[in-house]
Amino acid sequence: MRAKRILQRGAFTPEDFARVQQVFDDSWATVAPTIPRGDRPQRREMLATIVLSLATARSDLEPAEMTPIALRLFGVIGEVA
Repeated sequence: MRAKRILQRGAFTPEDFARVQQVFDDSWATVAPTIPRGDRPQRREMLATIVLSLATARSDLEPAEMTPIALRLFGVIGEVA
């Protein structure tokens, strides 16, 4: 899956990567039901890029703090894309 490869690009410790994966999984579980099946691969990649960027910029945040931010960014970027 390209989304997982995108997430793995970051230079994270195993613990940090687990947090990034949790943010992605939790965010995807929220938005996936609203996305048409044919658009899901592209949208997963978009979400993975958002989560990776957020985790890189704000590594101090916990997953519970990052997930709503990732969802807001996904919504804003999704409207433009």
